Amino acid sequence: MQSKDKVTYFSTALFIGLLILVTYKSEIVHEGLRRGQYFGYYIIATSLLIISISQIFLSKNVLLIFRIVVMSGFISLYLFEFFLTFKQGEKVEAPDKKSYYKKYRTKNPSAVSTIFKNKILIDNEEVINLGGISNRLTLHCKELDYWSDYISDRYGFNNPDMVWKNDDDKIILVGDSFIQGACVKSSHTISQNLRYILPNKNIIALGMSQNSLISALGLIKEYVHGSNVKHIFIFYYEGNDLVDLDLEYSNKILKNYLDNENFTQNLRYIQNEIDSNLLKFLNSEIEKETSSLKGKIYKFLTLYNFRNSLILPYVYTGNLKLFKKVIEKLEKIQELEEMKIHVVYLPEYFRFVLNKKNNQNYKEKYKIEKIIKSSKLGYLDLTTTMFYKNDDPLNFFPYKRYGHYTEQAYKEIANHIKKYLD
Repeated sequence: MQSKDKVTYFSTALFIGLLILVTYKSEIVHEGLRRGQYFGYYIIATSLLIISISQIFLSKNVLLIFRIVVMSGFISLYLFEFFLTFKQGEKVEAPDKKSYYKKYRTKNPSAVSTIFKNKILIDNEEVINLGGISNRLTLHCKELDYWSDYISDRYGFNNPDMVWKNDDDKIILVGDSFIQGACVKSSHTISQNLRYILPNKNIIALGMSQNSLISALGLIKEYVHGSNVKHIFIFYYEGNDLVDLDLEYSNKILKNYLDNENFTQNLRYIQNEIDSNLLKFLNSEIEKETSSLKGKIYKFLTLYNFRNSLILPYVYTGNLKLFKKVIEKLEKIQELEEMKIHVVYLPEYFRFVLNKKNNQNYKEKYKIEKIIKSSKLGYLDLTTTMFYKNDDPLNFFPYKRYGHYTEQAYKEIANHIKKYLD
């Protein structure tokens, strides 16, 4: 066996192992609920595997150059990881939430961290939470010069708990981390800004990281109840909602919110059990984290800071037929419940990096709009009415970098919603 074959077989086996590891983490550890989060790593692992196999077809001289380039690439990656690990300055350093959370709990022992959807067992029945841990100080995220946190309501959302006792006309906001208030103080969220300018309305935010459109249907089914619900705003984020819609529909529990008219998990009535399970999960995750030398070496070898700084825009845009089915479902809810449902279009950072002008083809926006506008739902496009009205739309992102929106952006979104309702 030639040395060339040995190296090729070794690297191929290594990258097959990497692909298996990514699949294990995505499908076994997280049970497919965070597949979108691992999408970029699937691309990287598959690309490395293809590159490794391609060595078989290269001549000796070309192969030598090829391996020098690859080795240079790996050295560059670890130099960049070294830079991220030791570079001072919070605006450059990728925030380590788990490490900070440990310090945070020394001052706030009962505090929790935000938590994504998880499959949990309650009375031997599988349940997927759509909210977080209730009535707790909750550490969220950091993209500005501070860590955001909030006191969760009775269902684990970022609201004052009094919203569930208020009989004023309700305006419900449904979405993902943007509606959860990432990554700003609770006084600067979209929902809180709406409370300032619409004091006679009861604003309820049903937002949680990684919730997509089928989760939105679930949030309406589980938590929107009683009278005086006048408006529901569904926030569609072009960055990942269409991709995550496919992923949610592949989940045997979540898909029922779209396919089964009478399906419910009765989440409002099992919040104590949800809290108990999520606390166990959160504590087990924190115990895995270690600040020992071994842990630091592991982080370095696995390019922890680089991976947390790497942003891969989604290549796959998603299933428009499934999107249309969700819109039709929302139309039925609107008719049955005698309320008005509106879709709010939220643009992503890369739109403004790649397009100086309003590109209707980006992420198939024109097709999305056509489906919404042909329905009986209301529609508010913040891409054109707000972001492109600014001299530099990147001003609405933290330090003009990839992330959620700034405090000023959330405030302007609230003002646009008020103007839209007027």
